[in-house]
Amino acid sequence: MLERLISSILNCFSQIMLQQNTVIGFLFALGIGVNSPTMLFGATLAILSSLVFSTLYRYNSCAIHQGLYGYNAALAGIAVLFFLPLSMLSCALVILAGVGSTMIMHFFQHKLPQLPAFTAPFIITTWILLIVLDLVGIDRLVIPFKTDNYGDFFAVMRGVGQVMFQANWLSGLVFSLALLLYSAKLAISAMIGSLLGVVIARYLGFSEDWLVMGLYGFNASLSAIVLMTHCPHKKWLIMLGVTMSILLTRFFEIIPLAALTAPFVLSSWLILVLVKMHEKNIEQS
Repeated sequence: MLERLISSILNCFSQIMLQQNTVIGFLFALGIGVNSPTMLFGATLAILSSLVFSTLYRYNSCAIHQGLYGYNAALAGIAVLFFLPLSMLSCALVILAGVGSTMIMHFFQHKLPQLPAFTAPFIITTWILLIVLDLVGIDRLVIPFKTDNYGDFFAVMRGVGQVMFQANWLSGLVFSLALLLYSAKLAISAMIGSLLGVVIARYLGFSEDWLVMGLYGFNASLSAIVLMTHCPHKKWLIMLGVTMSILLTRFFEIIPLAALTAPFVLSSWLILVLVKMHEKNIEQS
């Protein structure tokens, strides 16, 4: 029982980058903890709330164990403790966010089965949370970014780390090594995606501060991972999806609205729709 619970928790962590592997999950948790034990606590608490809720409501037990309900909860839990200090209120919000993202994930799986949810449940849950916080007048944390490591290597690693809100190049390196243990192709895709975030953002004259923090890289990194998995032989579509995610990140910066992983989800959905349309045309011809 305990062994299954631990493996479920670790699968939830690994699914954040859309993998199912307990070793990867452990390393992802380690990568978060290296930078922020508080955020690791938030992720774990949210995962536990997701596991309890999905089990009580008898969601698919296999999907629960695979981490398909809990990974959005993990991201939501991290987000709560990114925007708010640790307190009884924020812990309660972590639990609510975990349950809310789980319910939205269940909706996607049963009402929109042909549309991969990716991190949409996390995005929706967190946007709702931020709107409520603004309405009730609760101030969000503004975490200052301080570093002596301004090289592009560190920016690329932070891009991978920012997938889980970690503006720490060491966290990104741990995440990359975790992916490397599972698949060299996925690890390289993640790093190339983040690198393209640096290159394209700098070429277009986007904010250098955002670039150094990895904020143009993490959606590109996720897009590269997903599109390399779904359409590995269509390199131009992968490049298009990655580029779109970077441009959408800039769009959200201008609005301004917390981009979270919305650029990755929107660009990946569009590319996958294009792939399906192309395949359908081939079948009809």
